[in-house]
Amino acid sequence: EEFSCKEKMYCKTKTCGAFINLTHISERQRGGPIECPQCHARMCPRCKTAWHVGFSCEQNQAEVERREDAPVLELARQR
Repeated sequence: EEFSCKEKMYCKTKTCGAFINLTHISERQRGGPIECPQCHARMCPRCKTAWHVGFSCEQNQAEVERREDAPVLELARQR
């Protein structure tokens, strides 16, 4: 199922990574969080990341990139 599935994602929890089949998720369900079948973490089926409350997928992605860049920017400031 995992390899032939056209719409899929994997749990973003670092200790999980379970396969999640998105084929049977309705458009209505895609507007809210889905639950990992293994660890029960909440995920966003639209952008395939951890669930983000109060942020659009685009805003969440910008915030994730900002947080990932922060240590590099701090190191550059120290030099």
